[in-house]
Parts: sequence; structure tokens; C-alpha cells
Amino acid sequence: GLMSSFWKVVILIHSFVYAFIWPIRMAASNPSSWALIGFDFYCDTIFFTDIILTFFIPIFDKEGRNIRDNRRIAKLYLRSWFFPEIIGCVPITFLKKILY
Repeated sequence: GLMSSFWKVVILIHSFVYAFIWPIRMAASNPSSWALIGFDFYCDTIFFTDIILTFFIPIFDKEGRNIRDNRRIAKLYLRSWFFPEIIGCVPITFLKKILY
């Protein structure tokens, strides 16, 4: 629906911004400043919210059928993008700042 389309645009925009900011951060003299860690936390929160929502948003299977059963959606998601996406939400810069 409309909310699903809106959310996909939000995720797309955040993905592009994050992909643009990352190389700039790495070139910065202090890539682990608290402001950048705050930005990371904000983006990680958006992406983690997307992971949660993915369990409840209807999807299409390989044959093009609309799947609305949450158990089936979860099963398919856990077998596909769940683990790469959850690894992508690990707040590396925050952990690095705290541990070192």
C-alpha cells in the first residue's frame, strides 16, 4: 500500500545517504566522532526498524503470488536477507569508540 511504498522510499534515501557519507567519513581526521556515531545510530535504527517491518509486509514469491501469511514471510526472509541485514545493523563505530 501507500505506507509500504513510502517506507521503501525512506529506506532507499537512507541507503544512498549512508553510502555517500561512508567514504567521506573514512577520509575524515576523526571518523569516530560522537556526531558521526549519532548519525550511525540513527541510520542503524532506521535499518533495524526495516528488518522488523519486513516480517509483516506482504511479499511476492518466485511465481509472482502475493504472500500475506506472516509465518511464510518470516521463513522466506530468514532464508534470504535477514542475516546480511542484521549484520549490517551492528553499530561498529559505536563499539569501536567504547572498546578502544
